Amino acid sequence: MPHPPEQTAPAPKHFAWLDWMRFLAAFVVLFGHTRFQHFSYYEKLEIPGKGRLTEAIFLLPRFANEAVMIFFVLSGFLVGGRCLERILKGSFDPKGYAIDRATRIWLPLIPTVFVTWIVAWVRDGSVSLWEGLGNIASLQGIFVKPMANNLSLWSLSYEVWFYVLALGVALLATPRNQAGKLFGLILATVSMAVFIPLEACYLFVWITGALAYMMQRDGSRNGLLIFGTLLAAVSLLVSAMGTTFRSIDISWLTAYLPPREVALVALGLGVSLTLPVLVAKHPKQAFARKFEAWGSSLAASSYSLYLIHRPILELWAHFEGNQTHDQMNASTILLFVAKMAVCMLGGWLFYLAFEKHTAFVRRKLSGKRQTVARDLPQPDPAG
Repeated sequence: MPHPPEQTAPAPKHFAWLDWMRFLAAFVVLFGHTRFQHFSYYEKLEIPGKGRLTEAIFLLPRFANEAVMIFFVLSGFLVGGRCLERILKGSFDPKGYAIDRATRIWLPLIPTVFVTWIVAWVRDGSVSLWEGLGNIASLQGIFVKPMANNLSLWSLSYEVWFYVLALGVALLATPRNQAGKLFGLILATVSMAVFIPLEACYLFVWITGALAYMMQRDGSRNGLLIFGTLLAAVSLLVSAMGTTFRSIDISWLTAYLPPREVALVALGLGVSLTLPVLVAKHPKQAFARKFEAWGSSLAASSYSLYLIHRPILELWAHFEGNQTHDQMNASTILLFVAKMAVCMLGGWLFYLAFEKHTAFVRRKLSGKRQTVARDLPQPDPAG
């Protein structure tokens, strides 16, 4: 059967703005988890320490779940969108896709589980083999819970089953033998069944990102960029207001808000609309190009940072005596910043040890030399 004519725009080659989105989303998650581990609840803080800075420090972690949504949108755009494009071209390679996705997820994840086990043993001497294996298999939220001292792993099950669903759809949509189509149908059915105990709105967000990849990529469509940004900003606020605030009383407003799942889907749509514009924008000034390069450097280890920062914080808490601070002053803020800096350093070292070698492992598994497209790290936040 001849391949269908190419009907999609050329693949984007410019990801620097998306890299900044990746890094900032991971940073928001790190910030939130560090704040929860370092400071007491807002109402327990001593009154002299309360002020605008305190409110900001306590408000930002409320956007951790929304930061994960941005990861899902970017994953849908760069992984699901490319998969959809290759299906339409008739060039989808199941083996290459499986190798790419497996190495992307498990090369950093498996050592993360071992580190998490070690930290759990140091903390209280308890190690759950079943829980660890379930997290490696991305069954958290289905048959097991995220590992006790690394709740960030909740989002990995979503990411992996997004990939499995895309593979199933691709096998069904490409001209292959009936056995392959049957296997694709089974994969797609199992994947959709998985999202029954999980939250389907996250799947909708990922699909929205994938569909946005098929839009015409045009850096001059500033109207679409502005509309998408405004929709994302409003949805972000509405979604965050669906959580419990201790620093600001908005109980009078929550009764008028739509369900948080609706706000998350709207957030995914808003971010998705900006991506076809952002990937086509090419800065001309030297500083702008350097600024984008910084984003790419910071984003390179964002997946590793997302995976490993919770065990680092748990280990710090163990040696600190599980202390939380009731005062907001120069010393506690400096210690707060130091914890985040150590986590970022640990994430970078973890990246150098494992994630950085993803392309090499792919080449070994595929048995041939290949050029690996730039990837989106799969974070997780909002534990």
